[in-house]
Amino acid sequence: MSSSARPVGPAAPRRPRVGRRGALTYAPGEPVRDAIRPAARAAAPARTAQRPPMTAADARTVPGISHLEAAQ
Repeated sequence: MSSSARPVGPAAPRRPRVGRRGALTYAPGEPVRDAIRPAARAAAPARTAQRPPMTAADARTVPGISHLEAAQ
């Protein structure tokens, strides 16, 4: 295996995910019913650190996908 090979499976680095696709349960035995609770849970540390969460429009500019806003 070359040193440039990317790990796959459990060894692969994971990106943080928010919403129903990232988690099937909100807490043990409590299924996720919508994307609002996990998103609010992810935004809570930002508020605690006195750094309010970004708006959707601001968040789109971070990865450089602001052109998608015009399509909506």
